[in-house]
Amino acid sequence: MGWLAPVQTLLESPYSPIGQTLTKEESSWLSGAMCIGGAIGTLILGSAADRWGRKIAGALIAIPLLISWGGILLASSFRQLVTARLIAGLGCGGILALNPLYVSEISEPLLRGALSAYMVLFINIGILFEYSAGAILTWSQLNAVCLVIPMVFLCVIAFVPESPAWFVSKGRIPEARKSMLWLRANDEATSDAEIDRMASNQVKVKVGFRGLWEPGCQKALLLSCTLLAVQQFSGVFAILTYTVELFAESGSQLSPYLCTIIVGSLQLFGSYLACSLIDRLGRKVLLIASLSIMGSCLCGLATIFYIKSTGKDTAEIGWLPVTCLSVYIVCFALGIGPVPYVIIAEIFPIEVRSLASSINILWLFILAFAITKLYVPLASLLGIYGTYWLFSLCCALGVVFTFFFIPETKGRRVEDIIKDLRNDSKLERCASESV
Repeated sequence: MGWLAPVQTLLESPYSPIGQTLTKEESSWLSGAMCIGGAIGTLILGSAADRWGRKIAGALIAIPLLISWGGILLASSFRQLVTARLIAGLGCGGILALNPLYVSEISEPLLRGALSAYMVLFINIGILFEYSAGAILTWSQLNAVCLVIPMVFLCVIAFVPESPAWFVSKGRIPEARKSMLWLRANDEATSDAEIDRMASNQVKVKVGFRGLWEPGCQKALLLSCTLLAVQQFSGVFAILTYTVELFAESGSQLSPYLCTIIVGSLQLFGSYLACSLIDRLGRKVLLIASLSIMGSCLCGLATIFYIKSTGKDTAEIGWLPVTCLSVYIVCFALGIGPVPYVIIAEIFPIEVRSLASSINILWLFILAFAITKLYVPLASLLGIYGTYWLFSLCCALGVVFTFFFIPETKGRRVEDIIKDLRNDSKLERCASESV
């Protein structure tokens, strides 16, 4: 996901490694193509996860990633490069759809939030790795190293057990017990108790799209899709895509490579904080805190850029845009970045969980693609300051939505959360009963 930032300058230079100098528009399609591929990949691999299991679907993720990195390594034209990025999106979409799903099904309630948030932490480790490696490795070396990673993943996943919850949903109880025993370090009493609870507490709904229209699922889908819309309309995808330009606009003299490494480090720091705090403070606290601070930072950035547009000297506060941008990135990674994926994996019944996750990630990629492509014309129409004020307003609306409608799921069993949504019970009462 972080591959484009360190190589974009090279691809747009006369020394482009594919023998063709790319325009800004063509470079934007390298990001857009991955969003399109991700939208397709979520549906394909989400369906595979329901039919063949989480483990097999997870292993299939490696195939498009291997093909795409091989294609990038051998690409000699823009068309070949954008095709490879489209294929990469298939794997990335599968990761975002399947990882929170699998982790939520194998985790104990008190650890579920932190373990689910690790997905974003490791994504940011990978992004920082690509930013750093891109600064010191050649084009061929960087892509060859990235090609090795899905090979290692394919070997490691062979030792990972299937989700016990998936086995239970298919009526394969003995296999579920064996899988749970592996996950609970051969603790037979704990394993048997969890499998018995899963089998007795299943919330039966119709399988497939019809199941999503049942009352509890309908409400869960509306909550999750709105939460992802808040995430994307906070402007993060556009801001991260144009970070180098924003640093330059603020008057910073930092090199593009150093700018991306700084951003990657800030994201990693925020993700680490999220993993540490999500099961202590809860999902709602992190969401409200992150959106509130992000909105304030965006408002500050917008005001500074507006002052600059009037011709006034902003040299005395030249440090403020970089500070606002840095705090914004940390707060995104702390709350609205990882928390929606955690919540999505907690509020749907097993029968439709994979499908619902796929629909949500499909929606995510559609929003990310639209915002990435519309950011430049929007900034031309409203100005950078107008665009940031708009993003700030979206953050404020997200705070209101989270406060009134998002249930607190910290420390609660998935089955109990689903039953409360299905019964339309008071979510405030649910929060008070959290472990």
